[in-house]
Amino acid sequence: MPFTLAHPAIILPLSHRYFHFPALVLGSMSPDFIYYLSGKPADGGHTIFHSEWLNLPLCLCFYAIYVAVLKVPLWANLPQRWSHRLPDSPRRPLWLWLLIFLFSAWVGMLSHIFLDNFTHGSGTFVRALPFLQQEFYIPMYKWCQYGGTVLGLVCIAWYLRTTAKRYPHTSTQTTRQKSQFWLLTFVLSSVTFVGWNMMDFIPLKQHGIWIVRAVDCFVMALFIVSIPHKFRMTSGQI
Repeated sequence: MPFTLAHPAIILPLSHRYFHFPALVLGSMSPDFIYYLSGKPADGGHTIFHSEWLNLPLCLCFYAIYVAVLKVPLWANLPQRWSHRLPDSPRRPLWLWLLIFLFSAWVGMLSHIFLDNFTHGSGTFVRALPFLQQEFYIPMYKWCQYGGTVLGLVCIAWYLRTTAKRYPHTSTQTTRQKSQFWLLTFVLSSVTFVGWNMMDFIPLKQHGIWIVRAVDCFVMALFIVSIPHKFRMTSGQI
């Protein structure tokens, strides 16, 4: 599979359509949520008609956490070139909002599973297309995996930059405040990562677990740093 954080690139063309965009983003990563909740690559989350019972409730849960804690500090501390504010969406009845959210998350989930079928040895398209089974130092489907990761991250950076130009937003945070926010997040995530691996060491060759743990530690650190930051921003202290 491409790296989890690169998966939202495929749903970017739908960002201005009749979807709930954050739900699309979360849905496009949701099949991998089970990895990060268990702290290691794990089975589950990657089937079309059975994973909804796990993935969609997790999308709702993580969206609630994002809105309640992460949204304000995260966007306020982005570099100015990426900082933007999209127009407010029209208010909808709760039942309609929930329907659109769940459908959007499901579409995002399908996009993830679709891509993974090109980048796993057991994937449908890998088995159907002999070209993907050929090797050039490593199997071609692995090249698709690594290339898709790089391309996806580049596309996401491009999207953030172009959206910031279209919907510019000047943050009240100074450059120094932003630097302090990200430095504290980085230090806390690094300490957590080192401590985790000291308590439960894994060999370097198990790189999948290292990546999962690194992402887990960063997200936990971002959450912890954001809580007091959100309080200070909403109370007008910063």
